[in-house]
Order: sequence, then structure tokens, then C-alpha cells
Amino acid sequence: MRIIDRSLQTLRLLSVAEVELLRLFIAGKSDAQPELLARVRADHRWLACDCVTPAPVMHVALLDGGRFVLKNNPDAAEHAPGCPFVRTEYDGKNSGGSISHIVPRLQPDSHVALHSEFKGNSMGIAPQISRRNGVGNPRPKALLSLLLSILESAGMDSYSPHRPLTIGEQYAAIRNAAGRFVLKPGIPLDHVLDTRINFQRLVAMSKKLRDTEAFGTLRRYGLLLDVLNKVGPRQLVLDDGSKLNFFGSTEVLHSRSVPLLTLATVASQETGSNYYHLGKVAFVPVLSSRHLFPVVDDKDRENVQEIFALLRWFHEKKQIQVTASRCFFQGGDGYMMALKSGAQLLELDLHPHQLDGLESNSNELSLSAFGSIEGLKKRIVAQLLKGVSRV
Repeated sequence: MRIIDRSLQTLRLLSVAEVELLRLFIAGKSDAQPELLARVRADHRWLACDCVTPAPVMHVALLDGGRFVLKNNPDAAEHAPGCPFVRTEYDGKNSGGSISHIVPRLQPDSHVALHSEFKGNSMGIAPQISRRNGVGNPRPKALLSLLLSILESAGMDSYSPHRPLTIGEQYAAIRNAAGRFVLKPGIPLDHVLDTRINFQRLVAMSKKLRDTEAFGTLRRYGLLLDVLNKVGPRQLVLDDGSKLNFFGSTEVLHSRSVPLLTLATVASQETGSNYYHLGKVAFVPVLSSRHLFPVVDDKDRENVQEIFALLRWFHEKKQIQVTASRCFFQGGDGYMMALKSGAQLLELDLHPHQLDGLESNSNELSLSAFGSIEGLKKRIVAQLLKGVSRV
């Protein structure tokens, strides 16, 4: 076993004793976390296993409860049969971020858990999680579910040219919607939410969490929300070029196409700590830094911009009011959109290469069937103007 850098160059060999400590820890036969794992992670190094050639490469991950684990890198070679590290798995196989299943919608007033409780501390005291107080472990995609539920409740799933919202009004709607959700064990979400992400807001949220007694003995955490134009591995890149690291998992809707509306938790990494860092992060690609309507990727962003420009033309030139909407919780690839004008409803499939999409009948139009966004726009104009002439 070797410690290697990110270019796969060997830095040093592990001793027999170090390898044995790792083996016992990974096998669950030792509760003591090897200090080696903390050092390797802090130095941004990897481990290479010598069980086979080419060597399987592993990184050190930190679970929500503060426990280190070894994970195989996504493109690494497989371990040899019988290797004690063969069962380590990479849990980010969909590292591109695309999700094909429906993320659960959260109901307003529902209590949400975003971080697990610590299982113990260095003194050997294990805090117990009571089922009676409703505090449990977070569900998968809990942070993304919360973000999408807030955005839907705030009306970010629709666009009406005759009722445009400034970016300030959009953020105000989000803060108002956040007040309808509650963090376990009963903390109103808007009490621990800030709609900016930078170092100063992280420090301010850390102080607020230290001073908030409502969490009691439970793990404390808050949230920061903002639009970012660049993200890196394990880092959020701010507009001034500065970077904030995060230690938790990422949850992504469709893709990492920027700009990304970003929701990050602020939490401590170990029990009893008063030091807070960015924890988990959820990303939703949006139309622009000033319009928080959801998109799928770069091409979809271009097409949605074209559709919205057409809706503005309807409003300004034809005095026809058309509202566009896109469900945050739709299944599939996320390209579906609805246009509503009076009693008329058009359903659009904006997937650029969908072979088995909508058949483009009178109320269902598929971009792929027209071959271009211009062709689709002409059909939309014809459909909506025909509907107006019938009234």
C-alpha cells in the first residue's frame, strides 16, 4: 500500500503496521480511526493498493457522522479477489450529477433532517437518537428535496412576462417559502438560512449556530443559498475567485451547468466542535444569475431563453399573456415545459435528441420533431394565435 499524489506519483510506502491498522478498521474489527486517514485526506493525497497491477486507487471520504472511509476512485482498477479492500465502493457513480428518478417533494411544515447525529465522541460517550422526538437520519437527496420544495413553493417553477420578478423579489419569495419548512427538532428554516454564500456569511452563520439554544444537545446546522458561476471538486468558487471547501456529499439536479443555484449546509465535522464548515451541497442549474427558473444543461438554457423571448413578444406585440411552467419534480430528463394562455395549454418536450418523445399533435409539441428551436417557435405562434382567433 502506498500514499500517492494526484498525479499518481508514489510519495511513500505504508509500513506493515499501518496496513494492518487500515485492514482492521475497514473490516470493522477496530473502532479507532487510523490517524493516517485524516492526514491523507487533509493533504489531498490518495492511496494505491498493491494487490494488482495497475494499482487500484482510493481516496479518503468523511461520512456525515464523522467517520472516515476508503472509497475506490470512479475510474480506478478493480482490486484482486480476496483483497481486504475489495469491498470499498465508489458512491458517486453518477458523478455527472444527472438524476433519472423523481426527487421526493417535501410538504410545508414537514420536519426535515439534513445531517446525521454523531454516534459518539472521543470520550466514548455515544449520544442516543430518540425516535420519540422525531429526530432521525436524513433521507437520501434530502437537501435537494428541500431546495426543490422551497423553489416550487416560492413560484420559481413558472415565468410570466406580464408579471416579471426582479432577482430581489425572487430571493424574497424564497426566504418567505423557507419559513414554511422546519428543521428537526423544530427549528424554522428561515431562522438559520442566509441567501448569500461567502466567507463573511459563513462566519456569521457559525456564530448564530453557536448561540442558538433551540437545537439542545442535537447537532447544529444552518444553510447558505446563492447562485454560483463556478464550482470545483469539493469547492465552491465565489465571484471574487476565492474558494470555500465543503466536506459533505453533493446532490445535483440534472447537471452542473452554470449558473447553479446552490444550497449548502453549515455544520461541524465532529461532536463537541464549535468550528463550522460548509457540509453538504445541492445544485440546481438555473436560467441565469438573475432568473432562477430551472434548466437541464447549456443547450436547454439556450432553448428556454428562446421560448421566453417568444413569450415576451406575445405580451408586448400581441397583448397575449402566456405563462411557462416546468415541474421541479418531473421524472425523466427534465426537459418538459408547459405553456398556458387562457384556456389553451401546450406541452413542450425540449429534449434536443428525443426519438420517442411527444408526437407533436395539437397540444403536444416536441423540439426533436421540428428539428430546430425556430421551427418549434413558429408552431407555438401558430397554435396560440389560432386559439385566440377562435375566442
